Order: sequence, then structure tokens, then C-alpha cells
Amino acid sequence: MTITGADILDTFFLFASLFSFLVSAENNGSVKKLILSGLCSGLAFFSRDTSGALIIFYILSFLLFPAFQRWKYFIIGGSFLIIIGAEMVYFAIVADAP
Repeated sequence: MTITGADILDTFFLFASLFSFLVSAENNGSVKKLILSGLCSGLAFFSRDTSGALIIFYILSFLLFPAFQRWKYFIIGGSFLIIIGAEMVYFAIVADAP
């Protein structure tokens, strides 16, 4: 079932991630914008799993057409994992999992 609120939230974070990625690419890989891009992509993935296509876009950009130095792509991945890791810790605590 599709919920309008989740779709709008997902779309907002998806476009915010892409926009900050493109602005960072124009500024030769601004670290602050890359962190924002990773956090927004993590929040988009948190709100709806179908935004995982954004991760595929970043991987293909890393492999085929790097917009800046390749090590800076790991900044996006690291900030993405911060959001996903926080989600996993929260669900582990709520579910009383070891």
C-alpha cells in the first residue's frame, strides 16, 4: 500500500541527496555537501526502501563516471551508514534483540 506522506518524504530526501551531490560535484567534491548527500540518502532509504536505486546511481557514478576524487564517495557511504546504523540500533533496542 502506498502512503502519500511517505512518498512525499522519500521524494524530498531523494532529490535533496541528488541536489547536494550535484552541487558538490560542481564545487570539486565539497565534503559538507557530500555528508548532506549521504545523510539525505540514508533518510530516503529509511523512509522507503525503493530509494535504494539512489545507491545504485552512486555506485555507477563511482565506477563509470566519477564526478570528483573517488575516495570522496566513501564520505557519502559513511554518512549513509550512520543513518542505517542508528535505525538498526533503535530496532534492536525496541525488539529486545541481543
